[in-house]
Amino acid sequence: MPSLLICPTSVLGNWQKELQRFAPDLRIHLHYGPTRAKGGAFKEACQGYDLVLTTYTLSHLDEAELTSVEWESICLDEAQNIKNAYTKQASSIRKLSAHHRIALTGTPIENRLTELWSIFDFLNPGYLGSLRDFSQRYVSAIERTQDPELIAKVQRLIRPFLLRRVKKDPSIQLDLPEKYEYKTYVSLTTEQATLYENYIRELFDRLDRMTAMERRGMILAALTKLKQICNHPALLAKESVRSPWRQRSNKVERPLEMVQELRQEGDKCLIFTQFVETGLLLQRILEEEFGAKVPFLHGSVARSDRERMIETFQDSTLPAEERSPAFSCCRSKRAARALT
Repeated sequence: MPSLLICPTSVLGNWQKELQRFAPDLRIHLHYGPTRAKGGAFKEACQGYDLVLTTYTLSHLDEAELTSVEWESICLDEAQNIKNAYTKQASSIRKLSAHHRIALTGTPIENRLTELWSIFDFLNPGYLGSLRDFSQRYVSAIERTQDPELIAKVQRLIRPFLLRRVKKDPSIQLDLPEKYEYKTYVSLTTEQATLYENYIRELFDRLDRMTAMERRGMILAALTKLKQICNHPALLAKESVRSPWRQRSNKVERPLEMVQELRQEGDKCLIFTQFVETGLLLQRILEEEFGAKVPFLHGSVARSDRERMIETFQDSTLPAEERSPAFSCCRSKRAARALT
């Protein structure tokens, strides 16, 4: 039987292109879309192929089909998608049968050490014990005290199964430039500062009347609201995307200046944002300012539209007037993988 590769929908097309480029002799079957094989037809559809591509969403929806095959190997791209061991998605993937398992991730631990356990429970079931045992033995103590001996013990346990690469590794020989980061500080407008201050005052008034658990939830929600105020005041009030935007946010004005500078040099850029509403606002503003279509890649964009956006953005043969001045993206890590 073939091998199975599970990846986010946003990079499915990218995997197809890279496989075609670097392994053109592999026979690839795409299990995706409304016409995908279901039931008993799935196993038959996989016959004669070297690799089957599918997504994390379908790993749960098509659990019956995927578990009906004993795969040669299973590879998870962006394996942090199974970091929560209790989700249906992670549970479905752990039920898959294969002779060999691979997990690809740049962030094996994003928030808690239990995320590492979840990935390893897919790779080598039972190797780190049960989640409860692992939490009692390592997680609680490490997250509370940062005990160097316990950290070293966990590192010794997992190191034999890690294959880590960095771009400076001479064995890779990638011709990549150094990454430069620049921070630009901008002040809040009067409108933003007023909204920010009023929201903080209302928040503290409400926190005094809440339980400890309610306070945690309120603070997390407040962080999101405060970020939106700093992006643009229209986001907090949920104003129409077509609402006036000028001189209401220096954080919006500054990227416009930067895009204009890049346009004058004949370059393109990617703009990442955490919020879909911010992306829609930036998309409209950039299109108004530069008179060119600006694609916006987010979770609701269909796969075919995503691929068309990426191809157009990357096509250096287009005339300058037909090129997108910028590409606005939501969920930056996945979008970046699709665009590089």
